[in-house]
Amino acid sequence: MMAEIAKHFKKLGVKIVQVSVERRNTDAWRAYKRLGFKQIGILRRGLKCDDNYNDEIMLAADIGTIIGGN
Repeated sequence: MMAEIAKHFKKLGVKIVQVSVERRNTDAWRAYKRLGFKQIGILRRGLKCDDNYNDEIMLAADIGTIIGGN
């Protein structure tokens, strides 16, 4: 699904895709890394949920990497 979304945005001229995940969401973090995303930063206490602040992991990937180099 992510590859199809990336193909759409590549047609619009998008070069880099950025996403973020909550630090404790390791399943999502691993899934994005398998797609070629690399960690570009951490926003300490960047997300608030139920009065708790959690770190936000920032990730980015070249759009060609996401769609398999096409």
